[in-house]
Amino acid sequence: ENKFINLQNQKIKIKSEDIKFFEIFSSYTSVISLDFNSFEGFPLIFKKIGIQEEEYKINVNENKIEIFYNNYAGKFYAIISLIQLIHFYKNKLPHCNIEDKPSLKWRGMHLDCARQYYSINEIKRLFNYMALFKLNRFHWHLTDNEAWRIKLDCYPHLADTGAFRGYKNLIPPFYGSGYHKYGGYYAKDDVAELIQYGKKLNIEIMPEIDLPAHSWTLLQVMPELRDQSSNTESKDVGLYSNNTINPSLEETNIFLENIFKELSEIFTFDIIHVGVDERPKDSWESSPKVIEFMKNNKLTSYDEVQDFYMNNIISTLKKNNKRTAAWNEAALPPHNDIGSSGSAGELDKSCLIFAWEHSEVGIESTKRNFETILCPGQKTYFDMAYNNSTKERGICWASTIEVKEIHDWKPMEGIDENNKKYVKGIQGQLWSETITDKEYFDYMINPRLATLSEVAWRSKSFRNWVEFRSSLLNSVRLLT
Repeated sequence: ENKFINLQNQKIKIKSEDIKFFEIFSSYTSVISLDFNSFEGFPLIFKKIGIQEEEYKINVNENKIEIFYNNYAGKFYAIISLIQLIHFYKNKLPHCNIEDKPSLKWRGMHLDCARQYYSINEIKRLFNYMALFKLNRFHWHLTDNEAWRIKLDCYPHLADTGAFRGYKNLIPPFYGSGYHKYGGYYAKDDVAELIQYGKKLNIEIMPEIDLPAHSWTLLQVMPELRDQSSNTESKDVGLYSNNTINPSLEETNIFLENIFKELSEIFTFDIIHVGVDERPKDSWESSPKVIEFMKNNKLTSYDEVQDFYMNNIISTLKKNNKRTAAWNEAALPPHNDIGSSGSAGELDKSCLIFAWEHSEVGIESTKRNFETILCPGQKTYFDMAYNNSTKERGICWASTIEVKEIHDWKPMEGIDENNKKYVKGIQGQLWSETITDKEYFDYMINPRLATLSEVAWRSKSFRNWVEFRSSLLNSVRLLT
């Protein structure tokens, strides 16, 4: 028979030095009227021991609640689990021993802030979701064809002009932004505020500057980054014309050196994502300067040019004590023939690969000994519709994604046992072309994000669908 303790009207006694720590959880505790109080209530005691990072243990008996942890992350996640338990059992808490740790180090969520602009407070709200689900990496997509959202001292005009759209602006309206001026950018103070907020929730922020393609806005503001002597037009899969910067130009090399040096100073996390997806095959073909560049560097294909370009960026970021991340076309040929190009197979193995096109891409990336984040569009793209109903929001070029399909996903399936060590985690994505109203945001990510977190913690769900579905229903009350 289960034994329970009574929490005396949802009050828990803590040491006075822990009061500031518990303020972090106010967005959850206020919803369920839970009070971590330093003077009265059932006692909670922290004990630091030699266990793994992010691991924690909880012991509940008739006298006290004990939490065992090694680092901040384990301490934080123990309280998240405790809040969830208290929420489920109301004024009671069962005597129990819990031992818990993640199997995947990278448990991420991506947000496209180029197609639509999200305020810092809106991103903080996403962080609150992520922390409740024990997700620990935020992939911040800051630039794309439609906008440049980060204010840099080295090129301040990029954000001043490229972060705003409208009929009287250099950048025209896209994706419902309308006639009037729309948009915004993130200044250094905004980034610092979000980094600090994320660290309290055990979330690290990886910025993405999407290059060399997906750069239409960048090239409207800085056309000198493209070979103006090129006499043909290239278009990407989204029909953006001439949207790729040119790696053979001195102006491009100076630009890359400058932005990645400054980004390395602004962001504290040790990884910067540099895009490299969907580069049009013919983006450099008609450039006399690229042809000369290829002769001088003994390169025989444009894919080799891409690898040369990427390895230079990797070297630049290494000089700034950062690691490079990129989408899978940086390391592999594209999985789908959509007129895009990829790697010639010469990419530096230190690059962290985000395998987005298909599950088979993740398998191939690990075969080539690249550390890999699995994020296939068929399972993790939350801009996809839930199903084929005409009433559903979202698109379906990759798939439709019901919650149960995420629950049933086994990301390690098909990966050779010897290569599983290269899988560093999984990640959800929200591309924002269809988020023309912020009310759509919650509907598209949840409960899919909560379900992805179940898979991310243990690399597969340890509960059957019926059990997990019930837990989802209970958790949704903590998301108000």
